[in-house]
Amino acid sequence: MLSFPSAVQIYLCKEPTDMPKRKKLPEELERDIREYDLDDSGKVCDCCGERLERIGSETSEQLDFIPAQVFVVRHVRFKYACKHCEQKVVTADKDRQPIEKGLPAAGLLAHVVISKYLDHQPLYRLEGIFSRHDIDINRSTMCGWAGSCADLLEPLYKRMAQEVLESKVINTDDPARKVIELLCWAHARRYFYDARKTAPQLSHTALAWIKMLYQIEKEIKDLSAEQKKAVRQEKSVVILNDFKNWLDEIPLEQALPQSPIRQAINYALNGWEALCRYTADGEFSIDNNIAENLMRPIALGRKNWLFFGSDNGGRTAAILFTINQSAKRHGLNVFNYLKDIIARISDHPANQLHQLLPDKWSPS
Repeated sequence: MLSFPSAVQIYLCKEPTDMPKRKKLPEELERDIREYDLDDSGKVCDCCGERLERIGSETSEQLDFIPAQVFVVRHVRFKYACKHCEQKVVTADKDRQPIEKGLPAAGLLAHVVISKYLDHQPLYRLEGIFSRHDIDINRSTMCGWAGSCADLLEPLYKRMAQEVLESKVINTDDPARKVIELLCWAHARRYFYDARKTAPQLSHTALAWIKMLYQIEKEIKDLSAEQKKAVRQEKSVVILNDFKNWLDEIPLEQALPQSPIRQAINYALNGWEALCRYTADGEFSIDNNIAENLMRPIALGRKNWLFFGSDNGGRTAAILFTINQSAKRHGLNVFNYLKDIIARISDHPANQLHQLLPDKWSPS
């Protein structure tokens, strides 16, 4: 007879009470409702022969998928003529198109742009995907479409850049001139983290100081800018002063000039004023992680495409990356947004261009 340790028996008999609950499917998704009923013979009671009455129902939902559909938009322009004098013929105007006399409508252009600049698909893969729908669109054609979209959206891109430059705080990896510079504590932390194998005691102590700074940021993340500043001045500045004194007192023999820990210490001390500047204003951030995270799609795309091909390709990417990622950051359905602005921007008044920015856009 087989026997098991008691702990194993308990585990085998225990009901899974902490299983994660399935997230409810979004209400806005289309529902294909399929109803199941008993046949007439099943609606009779086995006990007394009386007819059963409906008392309710049980409902469950599955998520299904329909592959992307390609369809044709046919523009029919009616023509009128004067049959009396036979001198006048008038044809109705059609809506302006993103690419006049071009094949793609706004939805197809949005799909190509999002596939490459948001989903990181190389155009040769997209070419293969279209071929499964019996549609032949070569990659060079789609590359031209992307460039045309960049030309079309460049005024919006410039307006976006103007508003960014007028902002009080700008997150960037590029050092800017004639501005107040802040350094990133995540960068400083990384230097100490990388030194943990060669100088474990010093690096872990430094990481503990930095952890205290981040703990304060976690506690005040929902406060107003003025409240953040007050807490930082009260708590963070004290920690920073103690941390600085500790760094200054580290003897040379514990951190040799070319060692990773010395490089970490030097990075912190050389940029100390800029590292501490975030405590002076509640709208400043302790690190540059916002910009760092938004730069990752560039790296993902680079791994897939390998190169832009030309300076003009880089310009196209800059414009389309900016608009796609901005829409994503504002929580928009990027396809709906991009399709709408591609269709509207040609006729949109230049002095109202700000209405098409992701933070101000509303569907037409």
